Amino acid sequence: MTHQPPPSNGLLDNRGRQTPLALVVEWNNTLLRIICPYCQKLHHHGPGRGELTGQTRVPHCGLTRSSYQLCYPFEPQAAAQYSYSIDKSRGRFVTVGVALPDEEDDDSDDNSGEDDESNTEEGSDKSLKEDDTEDEGSGFAANHGERRDPENETVENNKQLPSDAILEELFRDPVYRQSCFTSSCITNDLRDVAFLLKRYKDDPFIAFRDDDGVNCVALAAMEGHDKMVQFLHENGGNLNNADCHGRTPLMEAALWGRPKVAEYLLRHGADPYAKDYKKRNAYFYSTPSRKTAAMRKRFVMYQEKPDAETNRRTVFMMLQRFEPVTTPENSTDLNEPKPGYFVTQYTPYGASYIGYYEQIVAYPVPDSYKTLARLYRGNLFPIISAASGWRTGFAVGSVLDNRLWRDYVLELCSLIGYMLPRDAKDGWEPPGSYHACHAEKKLIAYFINEHSILPHNLLENSPVRGEWRRQDMELQHLVPLAPKLPPVKATIQVSREVCSDCQNFISHVQYVLGLSFTVQRC
Repeated sequence: MTHQPPPSNGLLDNRGRQTPLALVVEWNNTLLRIICPYCQKLHHHGPGRGELTGQTRVPHCGLTRSSYQLCYPFEPQAAAQYSYSIDKSRGRFVTVGVALPDEEDDDSDDNSGEDDESNTEEGSDKSLKEDDTEDEGSGFAANHGERRDPENETVENNKQLPSDAILEELFRDPVYRQSCFTSSCITNDLRDVAFLLKRYKDDPFIAFRDDDGVNCVALAAMEGHDKMVQFLHENGGNLNNADCHGRTPLMEAALWGRPKVAEYLLRHGADPYAKDYKKRNAYFYSTPSRKTAAMRKRFVMYQEKPDAETNRRTVFMMLQRFEPVTTPENSTDLNEPKPGYFVTQYTPYGASYIGYYEQIVAYPVPDSYKTLARLYRGNLFPIISAASGWRTGFAVGSVLDNRLWRDYVLELCSLIGYMLPRDAKDGWEPPGSYHACHAEKKLIAYFINEHSILPHNLLENSPVRGEWRRQDMELQHLVPLAPKLPPVKATIQVSREVCSDCQNFISHVQYVLGLSFTVQRC
């Protein structure tokens, strides 16, 4: 359910009039996006200084000289109608339950450049080969850092060529160094990338994002350089970086048909469910269509290779397993009755009544030992389901990927100091896997990831160096921009009795993070 922005009940201006409220629909420490109460369009503002709430801004639309007051979804004026979640891939909070202006969802002018798809890959030569052949010595590492040993030079052999002096001068500029690093990521020059990281250790090469929010991993992913992507990731590269359009390295690998890169990204924690600002995921970018073909054709340097279509279909098949298939919940004809069943219930006084329960969704399970659970967060959020186990294969929409979220539970337990008991059923999997694969724990991990940023002290003191820790460490600047505890209430419905370890886990999460969950056996 979506709503219109809240009414005008803000602060009083110097004439005693109430200032209209402008609902904030996205925010972080550098930008705000609001719906203007005057023109009902999206405006962008800076975050301002001082207290987060109660700030006012002058509208950009020019319809009035009056200001409006920023209103966040967690404030009392809006909390009854709206909520919010954290888009960690884009590094911002997002309001849930608001009907955005129509032009935000209009795809009709994509071919005119509204997406600015080209900006995310500016300067990227798509005609480069995908075979990961490294440049063995043509880069600046051979001509700059490794040519000379200044500490052991004598006066006689310290006669620099003019070109060497120019190069030394250029490399004093960190902007030039970053430019060289970016170029080497695109051209797959691992030697030069390694040289720069070793020589200029204080430069933020890996963390750098250009004006369009594109990072080095995305640049290498576009070109299909899987070894470069691996090297950058091993040195701290963000596999889930989202540029200003919300596009991630996995989306780029899908669009350009880079199966080796896509496989590596998926294997090492890239989020296949991440969506760009038009709510399109990596699967969309891998789908053969006129839309995705038009995105590629915008690059005049791009030349289609003979195996490009085959590669894109390979990525398409990789990502297909993360997509929901049609289920009774969304495929049953509205004129046909849905499956259901009668339940007779008795009161202590002998009276009884019969209730009819309509089936919303059916979960096909491989055996009777599976546990199913559903996370309910109110009408503004979709219901998310999880199944026990770590094998994938569920063909029902909104069921969490078993192995992916088992791994997230393992990392979360390490971060919050919860010791998962070992079990013989762990087998060859990491210790604690059997208890980590319980459906309730996966939904709790999902809730925490969607609505909370783990405290810095937990992350700093943890020996674990996983994707969750890296992501939340990078988002610590967002912590002051929202309530300490999310206002979203979580109810988990489970098909079996909750085991003692899950009960202990829930208690530990509440003790460490202050988050509480209502768990019901259905």
